[in-house]
Amino acid sequence: PMQDPPARVVILVRADDGPVAGATVTVAGATVETDVAGRAEVTVPPGPLRLVISKAGFLDAVVTQATPLAPGTTIEVTLVERPDVDEDVV
Repeated sequence: PMQDPPARVVILVRADDGPVAGATVTVAGATVETDVAGRAEVTVPPGPLRLVISKAGFLDAVVTQATPLAPGTTIEVTLVERPDVDEDVV
């Protein structure tokens, strides 16, 4: 059987108040950072995937994908703020 080629996919990272810039997306041994629009592009191998999205002040988000992604797929991820970093109100 033919092996599916690697696919270039887009990851959009947001939080409650909008896009998250500078989030780290790790997938298949590659690490990319999101831009000011919360967007990152990464080329992924075919087959099951596990993406880990991390950013200081937020809980890590893990996305598992069992089926191969089509090229150009957009994965939207919403980060949740860590509850233990309440900012002091002066």
